[in-house]
Amino acid sequence: MVLIFSRASSSQVRIVTGVAVGSRYVTVSSTANIPEGGYITIAGVSGVKRVVHVTGVTHLYIDSDSDATVSGAAVAFSAPVFKQIGGAGKGVSGARPTLGANDYGVTFLDTTLDADGKPIWWNGTAWVDATGAVV
Repeated sequence: MVLIFSRASSSQVRIVTGVAVGSRYVTVSSTANIPEGGYITIAGVSGVKRVVHVTGVTHLYIDSDSDATVSGAAVAFSAPVFKQIGGAGKGVSGARPTLGANDYGVTFLDTTLDADGKPIWWNGTAWVDATGAVV
């Protein structure tokens, strides 16, 4: 099983001391609710940054260098939302999970197709075997 994450809803905090050009070290008014793995955007700094480490109540490290020096700028952040991809389990055909277009890559061992569990994959629209045949 693999877990991936994507951005979620955002809130606001304020940068207190700021961030300097070329730095990955950011000082904020509070790191509460800003988890490692979450995303932030800093007013005046290009791009979305991933929080790689939170150190204490006001400091964090981001995944790429800041392209501007800012102080007192707003920071929008979002917590990661984890979604399982990969193994969905093992069982009879009727026990396969109901999946959508964005769930491609989920595997399932189908014991109706093979007593030991034939590996099949969700391709976003149907369950397929290793040859690509719909099963």
